[in-house]
Amino acid sequence: MNSPRALLLTCLTLVAACAADAPEAETPSVETAVTAAQAGPTMLALHRYNPTSAQAHREFLGWLGELNVAVAAAGHPETQYRAWRVSGDQSGPYAYLFGSLWADRATYDAVHRSEGYLAVMAEVESAAVEPIQEEVYNQYVLLSPPADNAPAMAAGDGPTYASVHFLNLAPDTEDDLVALLEELNEAVAAAGHAETRYGLWRVEGEQSGDYRYMFGSLWADRAAYDAVHADPGYVQVQEAGADEYASLVTDEVYNRYERVRLGG
Repeated sequence: MNSPRALLLTCLTLVAACAADAPEAETPSVETAVTAAQAGPTMLALHRYNPTSAQAHREFLGWLGELNVAVAAAGHPETQYRAWRVSGDQSGPYAYLFGSLWADRATYDAVHRSEGYLAVMAEVESAAVEPIQEEVYNQYVLLSPPADNAPAMAAGDGPTYASVHFLNLAPDTEDDLVALLEELNEAVAAAGHAETRYGLWRVEGEQSGDYRYMFGSLWADRAAYDAVHADPGYVQVQEAGADEYASLVTDEVYNRYERVRLGG
């Protein structure tokens, strides 16, 4: 079994980020394409994990901030590395997420070969940081259509809030779930939050863990999430699709997360 330090190096090698911890207002939706020109589908690199200790985790987040700077210097400030912790009751064994959204596989690969990124990785190895006790890592490709001219997300009064489902689907039902999520997206926009969208993702390559699919949404803060989920139009659409959703999903783990600031 890999040591915690080896897990860290694997995580950092597989998942990079971008500019130093940017304001929440510049955060793209979790499913939105991050550049106009793409050579392939939008790619999401995502880890679920538990830290070894609070101190080791702070050090880990500090190094991720350094990687963000290196990735921005490699020419990709459109990609932002993020870390998240479960908010409220926890479902499943992992209390934290970290991940990054890439325009395509080619962008991801180019950054991971860049001189500055490799230099930071060498510093991490020298520091022998051991922050991660256990983790599951997958790469995903986007199945949902990106938003057309979605507005930028304004900063909220609290931390950015994420709603994430890890799930499996009945055979040949991907398009059905995408259609349900698009109905929810219309209701979210009608409730005044067109900057937030639900998107469906599928594991690309070898699967780690029990769930092949993920869908999620990103919110300015908990208040924005609560306001939409109390909106009569949204509630009507959600209730109308509940039985179909239950027929599509074979099993799932659902959590909500608050963003964790980088920098150690």
